[in-house]
Amino acid sequence: MSFDPTSPTVFTQGSFTFTQVTHFEFSVEQQMTDRKINELLDEGLTWICANQLDAAMQAFQEACRLETRNIHLAGKVRANLGVVLTKLGMTKEAETCYLEIERQEVSGDLKALSLSNRALILLEEGKLREAFLLLQEALKCAPQNAALLARIANNNGIIFQRQKNFADARRCFLNGLGYVKETDDKRTMIRLLNNLAAISIALDDFDAARGYLNDIAGCLKEGVDTPYQLAQLIAQNRLLLNHKLRSIT
Repeated sequence: MSFDPTSPTVFTQGSFTFTQVTHFEFSVEQQMTDRKINELLDEGLTWICANQLDAAMQAFQEACRLETRNIHLAGKVRANLGVVLTKLGMTKEAETCYLEIERQEVSGDLKALSLSNRALILLEEGKLREAFLLLQEALKCAPQNAALLARIANNNGIIFQRQKNFADARRCFLNGLGYVKETDDKRTMIRLLNNLAAISIALDDFDAARGYLNDIAGCLKEGVDTPYQLAQLIAQNRLLLNHKLRSIT
């Protein structure tokens, strides 16, 4: 069976010291700095889309070195830096980024994103209980954000699946599917459908598995881009389903 946790979530669009300047001078200077940070944030996101992770890391690190009083902007930069560091296997450095976000008075959505991405690191390290607790905390921070709730539900389902608790795993994946249908996040929808197909295969519910895989095919016909790893997992589930169907005929 091939399951797929949601990838670390990209948030699309330090200590701070100041010299004594007039309010007007400071405002102009800060606006220019924040504009530069936003430019670097956009640049880093562009590099992520091109899968140029080293270049993305450099852009986000440069943005982090600029001083700003806008903790939400600084948090977005650190969140995306954490995503890149995780993809590069630098998980300890990524955790540091997320912990710094969580120490600030950032918005609920940004804090939930940070907690969820940090839970993913723990999930991949096999620390299922710690990951589960972080995801529950994330749920409390973003009760109205359907996109985040879908991703959190998916990762909760992965935890239950790894504990061989397929009933609760399926419940989480179905909950996530309900949330993601309120959004345009087709990639997370495909992940949830694929995970539901894998659960259905594990439970010998082959009709349900075929239905979920057909739904994925429908999404792909719409031109939804899927990462290589996700495409491989979908293919593996199709092969496993066909193998099981042949074995009972």
